[in-house]
Amino acid sequence: MLALALLAVLTSQLTPVYMPTEVLAAETGTVSGNTTGKEPSVSGNASVKEEEVEGEKKTDTPGEKELPEEEERETVSSAVEAVVPLYNYDVTNVVVPARFAVALNPYQMPIWIDDTKVSAEQVVSRNYGIINKSSTDKLVTVTLTVEDLNEGRILFVDSAEEAQNAGEDTCALYLAVVPADTTPISLSANSVSANATPSDLADVNMTKAAGKEMPLNAGDNTMQFYLKKAVYGSVSGNEIDLDTVSGNDVKDNLELKSLETNGKSVTAFTLTGSMNKNAEWGKIKEGIKITPTYTVKTALTSPTVESGTGALYVDPIPKFTTGIAVGTIQYTAGAG
Repeated sequence: MLALALLAVLTSQLTPVYMPTEVLAAETGTVSGNTTGKEPSVSGNASVKEEEVEGEKKTDTPGEKELPEEEERETVSSAVEAVVPLYNYDVTNVVVPARFAVALNPYQMPIWIDDTKVSAEQVVSRNYGIINKSSTDKLVTVTLTVEDLNEGRILFVDSAEEAQNAGEDTCALYLAVVPADTTPISLSANSVSANATPSDLADVNMTKAAGKEMPLNAGDNTMQFYLKKAVYGSVSGNEIDLDTVSGNDVKDNLELKSLETNGKSVTAFTLTGSMNKNAEWGKIKEGIKITPTYTVKTALTSPTVESGTGALYVDPIPKFTTGIAVGTIQYTAGAG
């Protein structure tokens, strides 16, 4: 009996005890139950939910740990300041002729213009240059104020044909200003340079722009030129240094290097015309007076230059309230 009891106890210790494990299957999967000696299996798309041990918090990604809140950090601001200058070198320098020489020549006598040129035109004139040496593009307005010194006995007309076909008792005068064409302007045999002076510009070489004559009448007559800026550069040994230059005006550090290429900062004009040959001009005791005034304005945009001219700008002339009278052209009848 004792042997049977011991065998029963030994047999009970050797018999395995199975504990079911909870398995959750996906909707499309199947779950196999417990079988002796095998782990439960999951087929299809299934997931197994493991029980969390109470008091233990799991993370989604292995190895991740929950970090403590970021500690407040102290911020430091810089006390460095910089005063930024606006470097300005605005230079306005437009050079115009200092003198004029014009003659009315109704009977077409030969008149010497200079040492080499003779003209027998009825209106004899030198050519007058204008140079923009400024640091910005400029609009230069030339106002020619014409006055008849004979109490209106001279009749100003709008074409050479009208002057030539006038009656014998009519002292008709076609007087016109003509801009230069697109060919370069020169001083004698040399091109106009940045060193040209007002005296130089009183007698330049230019070619008239064909078909661009502008008739002059008694009173104010205006024409406008668009001239490109000149080229400025640093004075040798006085270059602008970001660390040492103070103030805004740096003109003393710069100098004129050259005019704009292709002659776009240089132009010229001249006077031409025709007179009634049949009129008794000897009865005219006085001539006419022409007072040229130049006004300069910075060009904020790039205007379109009249085709066939070097710089003539024909949009409406802006109204100016001030000007500088540079010279006076006066003709006296009978003066050779």
